[in-house]
Amino acid sequence: MRLPAFALLASVVVGFGAEVKPFKWSGGLNVPDPTSVTFDESGNAYVASTTRRKAGDLDIREHRLWIPDDVGLTSPADKLAFYQRELAPGKLKAGRGSLKDHNKDGSVDWKDLTFHQERIYKLTDTDRDGVADKITVFAEGFNSPVSGIAAGVLYFDGWVYVTAIPDVWRLKDTDGDGVADVKEIIATGFGGHIAYAGHDMHGLRLGPDGRIYWTVGDKGANVVSKEGRRFAYPHEGCVLRCEPDGSGFEVFAHGIRNTQEIAFDAFGNVFGVDNDGDQPKERERLMYLLEGSDTGWRNQHQYQTTDSRWMKENMWMPAGAADQPLSITPPIANYSDGPAGFLFEPGHALDGDLRAHFILDQFPKGKMDAFTLVPDRDTFRQDKLRVINDGLMGIGMSWAPDGRAYFADWIGGYPLDGKGAIWSIEIAPNIDKTSEAVLSKSLSVAIPKEELLGMLGHRDQRVRVNASIRLHRLGAWPEMLALALKADSARFTRIHAIWGYGMGIRLGKVADVTSALPLLDDADTEIRVQMLKVLSEASPSQLLTDKVAAQFAQQDFRVRTQAGITLAKLGGKVPFTSFLRDAETDLRLPWLRHGLVSGLAGTQSSEELLALAQAKTGAEAVFATLALARIKSPQLSKLLSHANPEVVSEAARAIHDDEGIPAAQPALAAAFGQPNLPFHAARRALNANLRQGDEAALQRVLTWAIAQPEGAPLRLEALNTLLVFDQPPGLDFVDGAARKYPPREIARLAALIRAKQDDLLSLQRPEERARALSLLVKYEAELPFPILQSLALDLKAAPAVRLQTLRLIGRRDDEAVAVTRTLLKATGEGNPSEVRIEALTQLFRRDVAAALEVSRQIIDSKTAKMPEKQAVVAALRGRTEPSAKKLLQELVARLAARKLDAGLKLDVFELAGESTDPAVTEALKKYLSPGKGSPKLAAPGMPYELLTEGGDAVRGKTLVNGHLAANCTACHRIDSDEGSEVGPILRLIGATRTKAELAESLVEPSAKIVPGFGIESIVLKDGTTLAGSVLKESAKSLDLKLADGKPRKVAVAAIASRTPPISVMPPMLGILTPAEIRDVVAYLSGLKPKAPKAKSEKPKK
Repeated sequence: MRLPAFALLASVVVGFGAEVKPFKWSGGLNVPDPTSVTFDESGNAYVASTTRRKAGDLDIREHRLWIPDDVGLTSPADKLAFYQRELAPGKLKAGRGSLKDHNKDGSVDWKDLTFHQERIYKLTDTDRDGVADKITVFAEGFNSPVSGIAAGVLYFDGWVYVTAIPDVWRLKDTDGDGVADVKEIIATGFGGHIAYAGHDMHGLRLGPDGRIYWTVGDKGANVVSKEGRRFAYPHEGCVLRCEPDGSGFEVFAHGIRNTQEIAFDAFGNVFGVDNDGDQPKERERLMYLLEGSDTGWRNQHQYQTTDSRWMKENMWMPAGAADQPLSITPPIANYSDGPAGFLFEPGHALDGDLRAHFILDQFPKGKMDAFTLVPDRDTFRQDKLRVINDGLMGIGMSWAPDGRAYFADWIGGYPLDGKGAIWSIEIAPNIDKTSEAVLSKSLSVAIPKEELLGMLGHRDQRVRVNASIRLHRLGAWPEMLALALKADSARFTRIHAIWGYGMGIRLGKVADVTSALPLLDDADTEIRVQMLKVLSEASPSQLLTDKVAAQFAQQDFRVRTQAGITLAKLGGKVPFTSFLRDAETDLRLPWLRHGLVSGLAGTQSSEELLALAQAKTGAEAVFATLALARIKSPQLSKLLSHANPEVVSEAARAIHDDEGIPAAQPALAAAFGQPNLPFHAARRALNANLRQGDEAALQRVLTWAIAQPEGAPLRLEALNTLLVFDQPPGLDFVDGAARKYPPREIARLAALIRAKQDDLLSLQRPEERARALSLLVKYEAELPFPILQSLALDLKAAPAVRLQTLRLIGRRDDEAVAVTRTLLKATGEGNPSEVRIEALTQLFRRDVAAALEVSRQIIDSKTAKMPEKQAVVAALRGRTEPSAKKLLQELVARLAARKLDAGLKLDVFELAGESTDPAVTEALKKYLSPGKGSPKLAAPGMPYELLTEGGDAVRGKTLVNGHLAANCTACHRIDSDEGSEVGPILRLIGATRTKAELAESLVEPSAKIVPGFGIESIVLKDGTTLAGSVLKESAKSLDLKLADGKPRKVAVAAIASRTPPISVMPPMLGILTPAEIRDVVAYLSGLKPKAPKAKSEKPKK
């Protein structure tokens, strides 16, 4: 017997073979849709909970027509103005997706975005039995029209910090009633884009330097700090930090997509695991994040799919990938499926195998991984990767004073269901209990200074950080510096003393750092690295700059990297030659390269960098170019003809991409066509001409395209550029950014195109010839009819060429009889389907009677292909001629009588649904009437049989790999190695599922779940709860999917209850149209094993 989920009280979840056993700390309490969790000194939990996801915080995938507008938004104020315009009361006639009349005022408008509130719950274990037994609302609201979800929460020093786009809040309960009565916004300006649901602000962490860190997804940041500095990163995700009171706000790193949480290792290095862009073959990324680094992602890459820089230039891949920009820091590795909560074991584990490990939750896969990171030259490599638990949909993670790790469980996958739990895990059989004694004390509780100085060497990083913050507040900077200078002090004692001393430097309490400079000569390179970090925030001086620059003589990569980052902030003058040891080797180490380029940009003038770049041809010139790019110098325009292709490529990227360097763009446009221009530079130069948009630019592109040999790189792209020259797309071809252009004079552009008519007609490669003909159609070129007629009827000509020719013919006002005759011939059997369809389309515009006669012939033909018949039905839409009405009546009658071609059923059904003809309406009613033989319904008024036949497999593949809302590859591997493994692998699904079964799986994903993928909770009679997937089931036993991949049998007789398996896949009908589902079914049903090649018999001798 299966009991409801609420029967599961406090319990232990065992992923057999796992290293940890989660315990349901929230017990019988329901924690609605939790996103993150944190703990105060007393062990009380604060949990961020969402009701706004997709309902109040919209998802662009449900509003795809808004994408061009959304990409152009740069701030929450922009977004609010957009909502108030597009969702003005009375503008929408009905809801769309999750946007509904939530406030029940009779209008679907922007006010409905304020209906759902976010909440911060407080959970308490009042009887101290180890299980929470009380839940109350600590704070609620966070529901402006542009508010995101409450996705991050952190307790620190009496305050509860909350991230909820567009704001970072801190809350305090000053009267002890359990409800926050002080609410302050400490930073605002986040989330200018609608973008994807869940790409919010999250991951609040206390850094080892005493600052608050967090992340924002690619909804972006456009922030003015309390000190008046603007930080504009409106189209990318960032790692952010500030002092606990909100002062000193900074963007630490940028170019991320949606990193849920970051983690600091024992030395303060910052790591994160970023979600992928849902593109074919792309994977999530394990990242080492340096201050000032850019990992390359931009919001608009999502909508360009495989045409984005992200994919074309392999920005998602580890270092060394072909065409990868040198301006980014790439991932350490491609790893994970749906990374979410992320922690580092801080050192309190006394035994076990998870000491100094990173721990990652993967949602919705339900796996928890552990791994270590090992230093490797200028970066790290992943080691000891393994699954340590399986079966719970963990999201945000946190340590508590008791030494356990806690995580939020969003029971049931992505859709909000009002359910959730908080779980804990023991990280080791034994932990250092002295940690809890310190961490359970408020920072307001005094601890003697000498005791605190001793704690700087504690085995637990959390205690060391706590001690350094306390010592900073006591003004103990001289004592901490003295400890740091003692070479015989323990390493971590010295490091945390440096960090505590650095707090005094950063906050202006320590003005003279001269006495600390000997630490830059320390024998321990880690001490040098940490001292360089804190000195970056000292008052600049040439003396300090010289001491920092001296570190470039060291061999240690991290010392040199941090020296560069520090000089970027200190400035001053440093000889270029000081930075590089072996320039070519240095250039190929991305994290070192970032540090060196940062330092060069902070210490060299643009004139010095240009002179160096022009004088050199090797790696030194590339370094100078990257530094010029970092400061966005127009001098880069003088490097576009450099002998080094990497110099040219990086200069072109900097001039062209994102906001670019407007003053240098004319030079980039003029460079198009110069010999030996690297491909990615040439592509940007071509696009710069489109942006420029004048006659000179068009003439440059047109002349170049005509002069190129057949099939030359970029020739087809140049012709496509010419096709949109009069009105460039709203989203840029190359970088995907939203751009607006003033109207262009089409008459002069048309004259230039028509002047090259003969040259364009001379192109022979089918795709190129088709584009040339499209140009001539668009710009109304006058071509001799005999030439057009010959091309239209040439069975050997490429279909694309014939299609464009038919469009040219269809527009002609002369030769009326000859035109009709030509179109009729092109509709005849023997022509390719696409040619027949286009010819019929043109025929309807000229001679309706002839077109309808041909239409009937195609419908009744036994040899006509299904796309041709579907095109006939589409052509009947809106037609009022008696013969057209009669044909539709006949088709609907065949549908009702079950005599219509299966592949036409959906087309006829949908067209009939639009008709007001009583005969059609009555026939449709008969088809849908219940009774024996009536079709099974996928939804009210939508029979399943309409979704199974007549689909286009090519369109289906495109939908599966690229539909933003369906997002299939986020969970499935489908073709070769594309996609992820959250859901079943579909590579050969057509061999095991019928079309009807595929349609049902798309419409009702939880109806039949593939063994091993539905997530269940199973309670045994001894009270143990098992969470995971059932691989196989019989009357006597279940085979469970184990964390290590091995099966484990559980006797049915030992089971007290089971929850039904849950699929994380949402129902697709509504996300996809019925026609799109039909196409997906066509594609999936064709995924079958390839037939073996027949063996040829050897001739007998």
